[in-house]
Amino acid sequence: MTQKPNNNLWVLRLLWKHKFLIAGIVLAAGMITYVSTLFMTPKFEAYAIVYPAGEQGMTDMKLKQGSTLLLLQLLESSYLQNAVIRKMNLASHYGIDTTISGNKALLAEMFQKNTNFQRTLYKSVKISVQDEDPEFAASMANGIVEVANAINQKIFRENTRESLRHLKQAYRDQLDVVYGLSQEVVALQSEEREESCKRIENEIEALQKAIAQQRKELQAIRARHMVHNLNHHIDELRSAYEKVSGQKAFMESQLESLKKGGLHDSVQVIEARLKGLKSKSHLLNKRIDSLLSDEGRYNYLTHQIALNRSLHDNLKIRLTDMVNDFEPEVSSVTTEMKMLELENQNQRLFELKKQYDNAQIRYNQPVPAAYSFSEAQPSYKVAYPDKLLFTAGAMVLMLVLSVSVLLVIHGLNKYDQS
Repeated sequence: MTQKPNNNLWVLRLLWKHKFLIAGIVLAAGMITYVSTLFMTPKFEAYAIVYPAGEQGMTDMKLKQGSTLLLLQLLESSYLQNAVIRKMNLASHYGIDTTISGNKALLAEMFQKNTNFQRTLYKSVKISVQDEDPEFAASMANGIVEVANAINQKIFRENTRESLRHLKQAYRDQLDVVYGLSQEVVALQSEEREESCKRIENEIEALQKAIAQQRKELQAIRARHMVHNLNHHIDELRSAYEKVSGQKAFMESQLESLKKGGLHDSVQVIEARLKGLKSKSHLLNKRIDSLLSDEGRYNYLTHQIALNRSLHDNLKIRLTDMVNDFEPEVSSVTTEMKMLELENQNQRLFELKKQYDNAQIRYNQPVPAAYSFSEAQPSYKVAYPDKLLFTAGAMVLMLVLSVSVLLVIHGLNKYDQS
């Protein structure tokens, strides 16, 4: 089987035949394009990198799904475009006469031509601005971020103003409820004040009688034992009893030693002393038993007098406060229920006040649309035109055009020959 010749070789032969022509045309196009770029007005590019602040504009840098797209939507909106045009005075900067018809469309076209908003791989947004003045390009890029944040703040306040108004009204209504209940409680307390004062006075009088009776009984115990402080006297007697018991034990040990040594005179002396100590010990023990019989009652009366005295003093203070401050002792079920209701309504008022304060703080706090990760800085490197890119593009375009024209001419010649 014989191999068929490649039918496309004629194209290569044709191109090789005219290679110098094609090369000359391509080089000429490149040179012309390069020279043309020298006469173009250069533009400089500045860019800012921002992160979306989230749907609610929280203070922390929290990226939420879709927030980058929402930020891009805001940046590409005509609302932001018009605001930036006014802020940066672009009509004057671009030399556009605002009195002529179609100036707004021309301004919008210039804005869109010189700005670009691009989402990056890291969910940030790159705001690029090209201009003949590098300082103005940086200022405009940063100005776009400021305008976006101002618009977001305005939208947020418009959305939350009604909610804040409702919270404020609810708080004021709750204040009226609490005030009304307070007045009712004061009225009820005023009615009960005299009754409460009378009841406390009766309690004070009863305590005074109880204290007088207890003191009388306590005085009888002291007189019976001829002591003022029973507990202290018992402690002293016990100490003396222990001392005598120690002396007895010592004398008894000495007596045994003297008996073994046959010292009869000394034994008689020790026995006489020991007898005296035993008698003293017996008397002390008897005295202690006598005092102990009244110790419990004595301590009970002392404790009760102190307790009743404390209750008496507290009631006197309570009575004084009620007389001076017109605050009765709460006793009726109606008043207690009213005070419980007032406490619940106060709690509700506290919660509403907290919500209202938080809403005010949130309403007045900055709510940015984006956080600046990198502010725009002037760049003095020419961004437009890109001479190499323009030249390479023109050369490629001319190469394709030249080859196409040669192929067309070759095809026409073959057609004429046939």
